[in-house]
Amino acid sequence: PPADSEIERATRYLRQHSGKQLAIAGVCRALAVSQRTLAPRFKATLGMSPLNYLQSQRIARARQLLESSALPLERIVEQCGYEDVSSFRKLFARQVGMTPREYRLRFGND
Repeated sequence: PPADSEIERATRYLRQHSGKQLAIAGVCRALAVSQRTLAPRFKATLGMSPLNYLQSQRIARARQLLESSALPLERIVEQCGYEDVSSFRKLFARQVGMTPREYRLRFGND
């Protein structure tokens, strides 16, 4: 865990709310910190932006759901805080190296 308590609070908030639609501006408001302050400290501490961290948490949740459930992709996308299935597919493929369908076929419990 990061030593910076503000970053710790931010990562905890992002993890706890990753299933909801979030805007980084709203996260900053909830944590009473400015984006100008949070973004560079986040990058310095974790090597990524708050948005990239949020996406990584959501992709991890999607992977877990694809592996352990038979939920349709549309429901998984919703539970991971996304609205657009097509955009999610592209993001997932870019980060994981395969489509959600390929991932489920390879790692699912079927």
